[in-house]
Amino acid sequence: MPTGPISGKIVLVTGAAGGVGQYAVQLAKWGGAIVVATESTAEKAAQARAIGADHVVSYRDEDVAARVLELRRSGWSPSSPWSTSCVSSEETLRV
Repeated sequence: MPTGPISGKIVLVTGAAGGVGQYAVQLAKWGGAIVVATESTAEKAAQARAIGADHVVSYRDEDVAARVLELRRSGWSPSSPWSTSCVSSEETLRV
């Protein structure tokens, strides 16, 4: 996992509405990162947004890797640095 400042980097947090995930989202935002969260339900997605996630992807309804790449292409520079927080789950491995 990369170390150092995360300002301006894109951080993927899986399970963002969970206990550890909430801290990961908040710390990443505090550090100036763009946060992409994954969640399983609309309620958890709303919670992830409420704590600061910039984008939320439903891993039950969407292909996470494809959606993250789509978000990146829609406005993020192709050279944007990525940092991942592997809180849990398999979909992180595909991104």
